[in-house]
Amino acid sequence: MARQLYDYWFVQFDFPDENGRPYKSSGGKMVWNDKLKREIPQGWFADNILLISEIKVGGTPSKAKKEYWDGGKIPFFGPTDVKDSTYQLDTTDHITQAGLDHCASSLFKEGDIILTARGSIGKLVIVGMNMAMNQSCYALSPKYHNTPYLYFLSKELIEWMKAKGSGSVFKSFNAQDVENSILCIALQTIIEKFTALVQPIFNRIRNNSEAINELQRQRDELLPLLMNGQVSVMPTEVNCDLSLC
Repeated sequence: MARQLYDYWFVQFDFPDENGRPYKSSGGKMVWNDKLKREIPQGWFADNILLISEIKVGGTPSKAKKEYWDGGKIPFFGPTDVKDSTYQLDTTDHITQAGLDHCASSLFKEGDIILTARGSIGKLVIVGMNMAMNQSCYALSPKYHNTPYLYFLSKELIEWMKAKGSGSVFKSFNAQDVENSILCIALQTIIEKFTALVQPIFNRIRNNSEAINELQRQRDELLPLLMNGQVSVMPTEVNCDLSLC
């Protein structure tokens, strides 16, 4: 639903105008943009994604220092941690506070967006809990609490970089590629309206993802016990009124 609304507002340009009508379909002013080679709504921008976000890098603490890893509680993200979830809520590896203090990675906050730049290239996830990441990724931190819009715009960024690299294999990208990108970016007032509408959807996705992770954790703990006969499942008697069936 959020994706459809994004396409309707920011791809077809039929966001609500001042009278609540679809902007482009209702004759809203469109202007030609030389950078994008197409018409965009009047007042919108042809710029890179850093107009509404900050780019941050990752780094890995030394593997030779046990105090950076042993007993670590801080999730440490790498490209192989990407699953099919919108939100990243945990990672395979964890580091200590000392490890975080001695690497190039920041501690990324909920709502930041991680893009994998090498390995499983072009994957992206929203940070669901504080975590660090390795140097194979970049993070985009929203400037205006606009994570849902930034999430979909980041998908457009990946497609833009793939298109620009069509003459060669798209194996990696760097911060300069992000800075050189040209995207159509909406007015802040429209972004805020969109965020207000879809943020509850994203909140529900995050909560559901957290519940799924907990159920999977319980399954992984209990299934071996069940297979070994250490626990058993007691059948539950179910009373059914056949007249209601």
